[in-house]
Amino acid sequence: MTAGDSGFQLCSIDFDNDGMREYSYRWDDWGPQGWFMHLVPGNFNSAIALKGTTTNAFGGRFVKSFSSNETIGNTETWGSSQPEPFIGESTTDSNFLGLGDKYIGVRFIKNGVNYYGWILVNFSQTGNARSLTVKSYAYNSTANQSILAGQGSNLSVNETKAAENFKIYPNPVKKSFTIEHTIKSGDIKYEIYNTLGQIVKTDVLHSKEKQIHVSELDKGVYYIKLYDKAGTLGQQKFIKD
Repeated sequence: MTAGDSGFQLCSIDFDNDGMREYSYRWDDWGPQGWFMHLVPGNFNSAIALKGTTTNAFGGRFVKSFSSNETIGNTETWGSSQPEPFIGESTTDSNFLGLGDKYIGVRFIKNGVNYYGWILVNFSQTGNARSLTVKSYAYNSTANQSILAGQGSNLSVNETKAAENFKIYPNPVKKSFTIEHTIKSGDIKYEIYNTLGQIVKTDVLHSKEKQIHVSELDKGVYYIKLYDKAGTLGQQKFIKD
């Protein structure tokens, strides 16, 4: 999203695909008084990992930035504020601005228990224009268990859905794997992500079965997602040997 005029409920995030927004973003531009980029909890059950208890002159607190593989769990300072916590603002702390890819730690309640997750963002500036890119997000589907920033993906919902739509084999894979799907909505796009949420390969499936070559990928864990015009159809994990 490009930070221009003020905007509310930007880029809503629903971690568990239950139709309820856990988080969104808000951009305020007050002209000479400053600009403010907020992370907004969707309800009282959604908390944010904060940079201690520091506030700016308006009483807002600051979102903590995590690097890859840092632990996100119950030892963080969790909460929110009014105004909502800042990813960056111009009066006190630009925070994420110019840091490159950084993770936000989140905690939300589902069925009465806590789940920890992360959101990968990049907050950049070119000239006077600021842009926040939300790259990916995930949560640990085991209740009350911490997660490493960049670890895993939201498999608790999407892998179940994917099992109904497509399969991949062999897995683990060395040079290539075959994908078969039963989707009837025409051409299907796929994207392969690494554990940092970066897209490493993408193409279109023109048939119900296709061999996908991945010999150029480093060894490790990857995720393949399928999309049609309506959105995500499912996701599966595979291991590259």
